[in-house]
Amino acid sequence: MYHPLFPTNAFSFNMIGDDPYYQLSAERFDIFQQEVYQMRKKDPIGRARSNADSGWQSNDGVFENPIFQPMVNRIARFFDKEVFPFYAGKESHQLKVLHGNYWANINAVGGYNNAHTHPGCWYSGTIYLKVPDGMNNGGLQLIDQNIKHLSMFPMTSTRTHMWSRFEPVEGLCILFPSGVYHFVEPNDVDADRISVAFNNSFCERHFNVSADKELPYGAVNTHREGEWEFYDPDGGIPSMEVNPDGSLDFPK
Repeated sequence: MYHPLFPTNAFSFNMIGDDPYYQLSAERFDIFQQEVYQMRKKDPIGRARSNADSGWQSNDGVFENPIFQPMVNRIARFFDKEVFPFYAGKESHQLKVLHGNYWANINAVGGYNNAHTHPGCWYSGTIYLKVPDGMNNGGLQLIDQNIKHLSMFPMTSTRTHMWSRFEPVEGLCILFPSGVYHFVEPNDVDADRISVAFNNSFCERHFNVSADKELPYGAVNTHREGEWEFYDPDGGIPSMEVNPDGSLDFPK
């Protein structure tokens, strides 16, 4: 008897389409893109986390921005109708999503994200707002962290994999357990790849966050403000020119 002991349960759905419950129009995603550029125009330095090379990451604030509320609503609906029933085993579950921190990413050519995890929450996710044409790299890779031994042969077996790769597609939302080691491949075309990433947890439906001094286990903001600066190997802050449309000209 086969026993799938410790699976990594990831979910995905495309948010661009005609289903008003889960999806939005392509025109709405154009608005999201322009808002991210405006965010970078106001804060061209952003913050440094796992982002590297030309990768820009905003500070938190996407969740509080009303422009992104339709996106947040559909993420919550997917949790309610797909993720929670998967774990609870029934539609009449008594769980609700706790939205954590949401932030935006712009990866120009060469931009990528180093391997990392998102401790302190339950499920993390990313949704692609813009994927440039002709990009061969730039995918999201989830890495199997189970200990490997020489007696195992994960590289030669079709039943065991050391990683799983998601191809970036505009509108695609990917959810994965926050403790899974993951990274984003470098963008290999001279155009921007834009995404929004987030950390979420859950609680009982009757739980009122505003009435409690402490959030339940898992509802942790792991992206604290004011502790990081944009990394510049030559020292100091790079002099980047902000264009009227919110794009940046990086130093050559």
